[in-house]
Amino acid sequence: MNVMTLRLPDELHDALRKQAAAEHVSANEYAVRALDAALSSRRRLRDELIDAIAVEHAETFDRLAHK
Repeated sequence: MNVMTLRLPDELHDALRKQAAAEHVSANEYAVRALDAALSSRRRLRDELIDAIAVEHAETFDRLAHK
């Protein structure tokens, strides 16, 4: 496990602490979960976009592959 120092604006730090307390987890655990969810969401969106591009341009990719 790596260690990272994260500097947050006061308002964001306060919101993080409050939400973590409301969910009965540490601020660190809440931040890790939030980052994991955000990164997973972005990966999922990227994969969906790649799939859509592959379908939309399948004929072009096929022609290029057979040149």
